[in-house]
Amino acid sequence: MTMNHFNSQFRPVTAIQRCLAAGMIALAVGTMAPVGHALVGPLSWLSGFSERSAAVQPAFFAPLPFEPVRIQSAARLERLFDRLGYRLDAVGDGIVPVPAVELVALPPDLSDMASIKDRKALFIRAILPVVLRANEAVLEERARLEAILALLEADGALGDTDLQEIRRTAERYGTPEATPDVEGIRRLLRRVDAIPVSLAVAQAILESGWGTSRFAVDGNALFGQWTWDAASGIVPAARAPGKSHRVRAFHKLADSAKAYVFNLNTHPAYRSFRQAREAARRAGGDLPSAGDLARHLGRYSERGDAYTEEVRAMIRNNRLAVFDGVALGAVGRIADADPVAVGLADG
Repeated sequence: MTMNHFNSQFRPVTAIQRCLAAGMIALAVGTMAPVGHALVGPLSWLSGFSERSAAVQPAFFAPLPFEPVRIQSAARLERLFDRLGYRLDAVGDGIVPVPAVELVALPPDLSDMASIKDRKALFIRAILPVVLRANEAVLEERARLEAILALLEADGALGDTDLQEIRRTAERYGTPEATPDVEGIRRLLRRVDAIPVSLAVAQAILESGWGTSRFAVDGNALFGQWTWDAASGIVPAARAPGKSHRVRAFHKLADSAKAYVFNLNTHPAYRSFRQAREAARRAGGDLPSAGDLARHLGRYSERGDAYTEEVRAMIRNNRLAVFDGVALGAVGRIADADPVAVGLADG
């Protein structure tokens, strides 16, 4: 995959802005929405720490503006993306946004694609929308908190709605002690923030084997999070005797991405990650580089520093940093772009 690197600030587009820009929300065929090493070799979930397991996560994410679709063929998905003009080089160069096409699951025949280059590109194209959407939901929460903070810093009084927003957000993010003052809001903002897209994509690649692992195929698990709930996980084939963890499964890819973002934003193991991100925000307003933040994820895997270096190498070798400045666009009627859309939801 060849792409021209470009420098860009993280520029989210809200769901409302997308809808206004497109002038439409409805999609044909059931309107739309949604955790590697090389393609072969051991996956890092085999040695993950318990920090991979997210806390019990509340269903606080707002409903997505598009409903999920399922595409059962890698070839069909590739044709759809091509007809939408969705190419990684065009996205990386800032020519087109990432279309809001969210898949329930990866095509089950992804691993059968003859071209490894095309297989990798299709995997990235498939997961970019769900990663961006997970970030978008968090950034909309962050924007509300920043508005409250600006009011406080201007010596404004908070109304009941503002106070309720602070309490709800504090409870969701595991900081019920957060106070409705400047310092309390700043503590919340440390947790309510986006994850660099290139970092999320790199970890999804490593944890799912470019979307070909059993956990990705059978459980929509892109990020290798652990669970001890027998009803919601898949038993690793190489689980050590006496261990009881499972790899958490999800109903759709979007849930996996949200859980990943929530995990990094709340788990005590990633406190230094959040502190580094906050320091960069205060210094310049932008997210720090994914490579810098990856250094703080040693506890994501039992391999520690070796794992973080592999994440950094994945970002560098695949030139994933070009995606840190991209945003979701809007998609109109899928049937207008793809005549085979009548089969998009074919099971």
